[in-house]
Amino acid sequence: MKKKKYKQRKKHKSNSILQWGRAFLLALLILWIFKSGFFDLYLVSSRSMNATIQKGDFIIGNKLAVGPRLPITPLSIPFTHQKWLGFQPYSTIIQLPYLRIPGYDTVSRGDILIFNYPNESHHPIDQRTFFIKRCVALPGDELNIEDKEIFVNNEKIHFRGAELQFEYSIEIDRDLFEQIEGHSTINFPKKFDGKFSVNITEEQAEKLKSQKGVKSVRKTGSDRYQNTGLTFPSSPDLKWTKDNFGPLEIPFEGWRLRLNKTNFELYSSTIRDHENHNIERIDDQFYIDGKETEYYTFEQNYYFILGDNRDNSSDSRYWGLLPESHIVAITSRVLFSVNDEGVNWQRTLKSLTE
Repeated sequence: MKKKKYKQRKKHKSNSILQWGRAFLLALLILWIFKSGFFDLYLVSSRSMNATIQKGDFIIGNKLAVGPRLPITPLSIPFTHQKWLGFQPYSTIIQLPYLRIPGYDTVSRGDILIFNYPNESHHPIDQRTFFIKRCVALPGDELNIEDKEIFVNNEKIHFRGAELQFEYSIEIDRDLFEQIEGHSTINFPKKFDGKFSVNITEEQAEKLKSQKGVKSVRKTGSDRYQNTGLTFPSSPDLKWTKDNFGPLEIPFEGWRLRLNKTNFELYSSTIRDHENHNIERIDDQFYIDGKETEYYTFEQNYYFILGDNRDNSSDSRYWGLLPESHIVAITSRVLFSVNDEGVNWQRTLKSLTE
């Protein structure tokens, strides 16, 4: 009798463990589906979107808006990205084509996008580093940057909720420096040498100008006719800089482009890297995958994106156009934020569009 009861208790215990295991796996599956197809949380680790989004913000990524992107690298460990415990948690043996379930909205100018960094060709698309930037130009738009001002289709544009930062050259008295050192929201240098550069908003710059002891506050900029070779596209024939850029037409799916020397310089890297076609120019003749042609038809949409911290951001001015295949989500809200002092309660549930 005792032996029978012992077996029953043991069987009941085994069934309980099995049930708990199933419940745990089911919970993980539901969480994975939710993160993959609905919403996800992203930690901001750079200052390229200051002051709109700050380092330490946890932002909510809405995947339903643009439509969930189906997995491109299916052989990967769930809840991991690029590296896990020192090794690569995915295999590229199977790579699926880019597909997306239709969303309830489309990308608009001014949207803040979460996307995979296009210039990491050593990783598959869905395993590339997450970037967060603002979309400033859509497929079919013409973009131009003049003295840091953004023009789209010949109209100057502003974005609701954007707190833009620029680099300013500042000169102040030693007395003022010692007075505000360590007690300002502006990240001043640790050593005083009279002049320094700092990235701040225009509102902060105006407040500085009115302070006693401030000798000058000047927005810095690059030479209009200087090409450092670091901007996109890297061409000696173009005199584009990060502050004076374009005009550039943003490609859209189905755009039939008649090829010439100028647009070859503009779009050849995009065609090679993101459309996976070999394009060559030989004696003013153009070849796509070895076949001579006069035209190229784009196979997907592209976007031009910028960081709100305009003078401290790696964005489309440097590495080129953002392919639609790399877009992950749209964000419009901070869930919460942390800094060196702990939780920054003032940024909890902060809207990024107001």
